[in-house]
Amino acid sequence: MLDPSEWNESELLQLIADQVTESVSLDYKESAALQKTDGKKTELSKDVSAFANSAGGVLIYGIQEDGHVPVALDNGLDPSDISKEWVEQVINSRIERRIDGIRIRQVALSGTRSGRVAYVVVVPASTRAPHMASDHRYYKRFNFESVPMEDYEVRDVSRRLVAPDMRLGLELVAGTGEMLVEPAFRVYLENRAASAASFALVTLHVSASCSPSASGLGTGVNNHVILSGSRIPVHSYKLEWRGGLRLPLMRGARYHVTNLSVSLTDSASTARIFWEIFAPEADPKTGAVSLRWGQNGSLIVDHAECDWHLAQQPIWSI
Repeated sequence: MLDPSEWNESELLQLIADQVTESVSLDYKESAALQKTDGKKTELSKDVSAFANSAGGVLIYGIQEDGHVPVALDNGLDPSDISKEWVEQVINSRIERRIDGIRIRQVALSGTRSGRVAYVVVVPASTRAPHMASDHRYYKRFNFESVPMEDYEVRDVSRRLVAPDMRLGLELVAGTGEMLVEPAFRVYLENRAASAASFALVTLHVSASCSPSASGLGTGVNNHVILSGSRIPVHSYKLEWRGGLRLPLMRGARYHVTNLSVSLTDSASTARIFWEIFAPEADPKTGAVSLRWGQNGSLIVDHAECDWHLAQQPIWSI
């Protein structure tokens, strides 16, 4: 799929067809959420600043949702009333400090909605965080909503400029567009902060139903992840990154850690990969990735931050 800053109406319809649910990095809003009232402007500043204070994400205005699942495009917005420039002006004037790198895509609608538009707002994880909304509060993304940050969270986010900010990513290398074929990925580390990391310890916890096809990870340890009170059987794997020639992990670069393939046996199956990253001078980072096949045979990869923990922390040999 194209970068969200390049999406057109067809990409929005595909999200609906694939029932891509909202997450910590994706939020659907009806067009009525963009209005020229103080209340709606404040809501816009809360949602955008929450993404910037967290891991970044995409806001889509013009999609109806039910239970966090997109169901249809709505009637859209009149661009002569709510323009791309107006959205940008509200964001820049209502959030302190200004967020660098925001991209706003005006999406032309067709058919009975011809002449009207939807908006896709792409918000990066900011290295200048925290950012304050126009109600003088700081927000973060948690599950499916923007919630106020605790004082310690504001202080932790402000350390992004002086501590490494590590994330794990997946790059698909095989299996796309073919149901029942095991998708294979390159697993990489990325540092989003200006401060470099000298080394990192990564642990991956792959849902047990898929881990028999996990490759390149060595021997896994049987374990359970606790998510929303449920126990999910996983296999845990330890990875180390120390950098070739002792080069540090610099901001913006991606460093290959290992290869990984998982088993998606049918269109209804979902693979989950929970990850943790430990690095010097940085707080531990956690996240999760879910993998499933869409209705058109495309692979849907959903990155999210969620509140999970291990039933038992493994004791690794060095």
